[in-house]
Amino acid sequence: MPFVLSDYTAILHTFDKDETVNDEPGGSPHAIEHATRVALHEDASAPLAEHPSRHTTETDGRMRRRALVVAGALWLTAVGVGNAMLYQYSFAAGLEGDAQPLWPRESAIELDRTHPTLVMVAHPHCACTRASVAELSRLMTRLSGQLSAHVVFVRPDDSPVDWEKTDLWRSASIIEGVQLISDDHGVEAARFGAQTSGQVYLYSEQGRLLFHGGITPTRAHQGDSVGQQRIISLVTQGGSDRGESAVFGCALDESQLKDFNLAWLRSIGGYRN
Repeated sequence: MPFVLSDYTAILHTFDKDETVNDEPGGSPHAIEHATRVALHEDASAPLAEHPSRHTTETDGRMRRRALVVAGALWLTAVGVGNAMLYQYSFAAGLEGDAQPLWPRESAIELDRTHPTLVMVAHPHCACTRASVAELSRLMTRLSGQLSAHVVFVRPDDSPVDWEKTDLWRSASIIEGVQLISDDHGVEAARFGAQTSGQVYLYSEQGRLLFHGGITPTRAHQGDSVGQQRIISLVTQGGSDRGESAVFGCALDESQLKDFNLAWLRSIGGYRN
């Protein structure tokens, strides 16, 4: 039998007359179903359909709230762990390599016989080295006329033409007193023993190693550092408390990057042999 508008009127009329059905409020799902059956001349004594109780609804609500609290706690934990790992990574020094105690005779770079010579080895695509180049600019301003400087940009095998001519190259090119070198196959980097981008070497006029290390306080961050202070002290006063500092930057090649990652994981307890 089709359900027409008059049926709706009958339902409302029945519902108004019997505000409670089976001791339930008139607005409950059971009361509405009972009124509908009466209006449609169906068997009103048949068992009514089960409807969610208020208790069930409240229980579901509590479970949803608990699930949200647990999810939020897990998210905050993940964010906290991630931030802690990033913080540790920013202070993770790169591989130092074996610095040569004397100026490499095979080097194509000319040693300055009148001033100390500084050599920075850089990976042209390392974002961390932007801070090193910026600090080199500050250092050259501070030691203007007292230092010769070279930036060696490593150019790997099979790299395309001008692969090394990045924004780092352009930034270094405008520093007064700095000469740039394209290091095909990383030959010069190997001669000085460099393994990490941003590694700096300072040699005396006689070709003796005075300093090796980095000139940034942490990875990819600018600011005063012990490396800069020691170089300034060596150039202006002829001595320093130490001749080295940690270097923060990318590995110069893939195999070195793997070694650095393993060393960093061991340092935070995330890797065991």
